[in-house]
Amino acid sequence: MVVLAVGMLGIAALYIEGLRSGQASVSRTTAVALAADMADRIRANPTVPASYAGAGPGVNNGCVNGPVACTPAQMAQEDWFWWLQDVQTRLPQGAT
Repeated sequence: MVVLAVGMLGIAALYIEGLRSGQASVSRTTAVALAADMADRIRANPTVPASYAGAGPGVNNGCVNGPVACTPAQMAQEDWFWWLQDVQTRLPQGAT
């Protein structure tokens, strides 16, 4: 009976570790997709790639789907804003 109990505890521990590993894998995959998204945004706005370096939280200035025509630097700020919104909603600790 004791051997059976120890075996069941071992199986439960393996199951829980498998769940943790699965969640970590999903988070890594999401982080890679978000990094690729930012790389695509930088490639789409090649005139000011330096504007993306350490740009901070960004600004929602209405460049995307808005009536405002923006400069490339303003578009970089807009890209940062929307990308950080994605990070905060899609990653477990994206707000930190």
